[in-house]
Amino acid sequence: MTNHEAGFRQELRDGSPAALRLVLLLGTLGTIVVAPVDFVLATGSDLEAAIYLRIGSCVIFMAAFGLTYVGDLAKRWARPLSLLFCQLIAIEIVFLTYLTGGGASVYHEALHIVMFAYALLPFPWGKWDSVLTVVVILVSFNAVLIIGDRTGSMTQMIARDALLGLTGFVAISVERLIKRNRFRDFESRAFLAQANERLTALDMAKTRFFSNISHELRTPLTLIVAPLEALLESSREPLSEGQRERLRLAQRNALRLLRLVDDLLSLTRAEAASLKLHVKELDLADLVASFAQDVEELAARKQITVTVEVPERALIEGDATLIERILLNVFGNAAKFVDRGGKVALSLTPLDDGFALAVADNGIGISKDNLPHIFDRFYQADSGSTRSHGGTGIGLALVKEIAELHGGRVWVESELGAGTTIHVWFPRALPASCESHVVRSREQQAEPQGLPEWHQAIRNARSYRLQGIDDATERRVAPRPRPRGDAPTILVVEDNPDMIRFLVALLAYDFNVLSAQNGRDGLRMAIERRPDLVISDVMMPEMDGFEMARLLRQDETGAKIPLIFLTARGSAEDRIQGHSGGADTYLAKPFRSEELLAAVDALLSRQQRIRDSETTIQDEAMVFMASGILEHVQRSLATLVSVQGGLAQSGAPSEEQLQRFGQSIDKLAELVTGLRQLTSAATVKVARPTPIDDALRTIAARVSETLPTGRTLHVEIATRACVQMAEEELSAVVRPLLERAVEVTPPGRNVFLQAVEHRASGQSSERPSISVIIRDEGPSLTAGQIERLFFPFHSVDVEVGAALELARARRIVLARGGTISTEPESELGSRVTILLPTLVVQATEAAA
Repeated sequence: MTNHEAGFRQELRDGSPAALRLVLLLGTLGTIVVAPVDFVLATGSDLEAAIYLRIGSCVIFMAAFGLTYVGDLAKRWARPLSLLFCQLIAIEIVFLTYLTGGGASVYHEALHIVMFAYALLPFPWGKWDSVLTVVVILVSFNAVLIIGDRTGSMTQMIARDALLGLTGFVAISVERLIKRNRFRDFESRAFLAQANERLTALDMAKTRFFSNISHELRTPLTLIVAPLEALLESSREPLSEGQRERLRLAQRNALRLLRLVDDLLSLTRAEAASLKLHVKELDLADLVASFAQDVEELAARKQITVTVEVPERALIEGDATLIERILLNVFGNAAKFVDRGGKVALSLTPLDDGFALAVADNGIGISKDNLPHIFDRFYQADSGSTRSHGGTGIGLALVKEIAELHGGRVWVESELGAGTTIHVWFPRALPASCESHVVRSREQQAEPQGLPEWHQAIRNARSYRLQGIDDATERRVAPRPRPRGDAPTILVVEDNPDMIRFLVALLAYDFNVLSAQNGRDGLRMAIERRPDLVISDVMMPEMDGFEMARLLRQDETGAKIPLIFLTARGSAEDRIQGHSGGADTYLAKPFRSEELLAAVDALLSRQQRIRDSETTIQDEAMVFMASGILEHVQRSLATLVSVQGGLAQSGAPSEEQLQRFGQSIDKLAELVTGLRQLTSAATVKVARPTPIDDALRTIAARVSETLPTGRTLHVEIATRACVQMAEEELSAVVRPLLERAVEVTPPGRNVFLQAVEHRASGQSSERPSISVIIRDEGPSLTAGQIERLFFPFHSVDVEVGAALELARARRIVLARGGTISTEPESELGSRVTILLPTLVVQATEAAA
């Protein structure tokens, strides 16, 4: 038997006393209520016996009813007792049937009710108990009637037993079906109970862990903060301004972390009902007014107007430190989400034998979807990678816990784009339900943490108390380091001002450093300023680092800028997303300065090598071009010099000399024209698109006019789309390639011109395009010949004019967003494929 089966049996035993009492009570009531019918159906001794039977049955039933209250007898013996009581009621009905006419009596109909009733009631019966009960009822019924010779006619007996047997069969089936469903329901409830126990245990373990780890973190954090403050305040150890700035940076972030740990510890204590209130009578109005004076200077840094409206006195019982924590968290939240020059109003009004504190701002507001959740633990309305404001989701949850510890309540009113008002209500006197976690004293007590006194002194210091508001109102101005001449430029994209200060200070000794505080500004500066390297966070307002990297890689120049992601998101999925988005290096926070500097040096060195390589390639290309031009110019000059020498000797030019002179001039003119066309290719904006069908057929017709004998040109155009290219440009691309194919094809062979349209599918990001294919049946090109086919002056057995035309064709295709490729055919000839993007087209006929 499994644990669930044993538990199910135990649940049925636990519920058996109530079921047995119900059966006995209904049996007794039925016996009494139906008794008057006996006077109609029975006479004489049978009537007298029936009356005594009913009285005896009632006595037995009531005695059994009382036994169900004796200890746990009804639970331990639930199964035999339920079987026994079922048979007692059935035997009573059998004898009453016998006494009131036997086979002719209608009393036996009550046996149907008995069998169904026991099938429906939750008794801990075994697998065959219901079958046994039905069989015993049927046997005893027929035995009594047969022995007493009151069975009636054979027809009556067969019909009666058939109906009782059918009822018994249905009752057995129903009992098993109901029992199976009850067991499944029990299993579901057992699984839910086990899951709930595991969740409860996990929640308790989480609470203990947060409480323990937070407590353990406070001492080392205090040992960090205290020496830092001692160094900054000491006059014995002179520090440079740079050293002081770094120490202040460490101090601010240590206090920030200590505040977070304290909030987390307070929240877990409140959740575990172990946070104590050190209660005394205090003036809430004076507390609010003093708080407003403390934060006024910090609010002025963000040009926030703070207004206060409180009564003269507002006496309540409460913990002044925790109520100030409420003020700090609520006001800090308002200051964080209000724009520069905004307003925050603090007011205190009497309400329901207490006082309602309201903190209203005219900030960004909260959406209706987020409004019900803002007091939930760790919930943040903006939790995406582009959120504009940091936070942990602890502050307002702690506000709610502290208010409820005081017997108060919190609620919020907000309109998106108009502002938010958070209300906190405190009773004048703490209710009795709060006394369990109250420590009453006339003076505020320090928490018995066993920590040094200076730990409490740090927590009472203004820099610690107002740290959250200091962050919310800090002027987010990035530092501007001194320029470093020709040093490489690095762009830092980071939304945390302290992190920007640290990175700028780290990099400014060797590099020019620019900074941006969100992804959108970072992308703009990267495109405009063209830095040598970008260091970026991932989670930033307006645009996250992944999106910035994606857009940067789409820019022709930005795609070449190295990118380092420096972020707290260090999971494997984040690293994969970062590298796939274009990051060259992915460093997770916390990081070592040496690691970052090593990555910067490696990427900048790689960039320098790439630049040197590109410069070398450009120089080689210039030398390559110059040598080709020089070769052709030298040939023409040699011809001219020889003609000039002949003229000097003979005095008058011959016809042959004049012809050679004219040919040299023509070659130089052809060279100049070809170079001019090459340099000016695709520099003019396309006025209108060109229908590919008509243009290609016109080009094919012109080439066919000069087609050598024995060659056949086959034209197959399966599209009527348009390309974003002038008709003259399309001719300048296709015609020289087609003429070359004709030239290399021997007699008796074929040249093919094809055009195929490629339509983009509905889910594809690819643009629709057209492939123009030119195929010949001449000698196949080698790999070296293919590599130099579109290079002028050094092409494959091509005259200078034709070579310049091929180079011009390639330049036009690339300038118009297309590609051009050459490959040898498997058996004979070569294939040139020109892939050109199309407009969203429209056949010419359809457009008409």
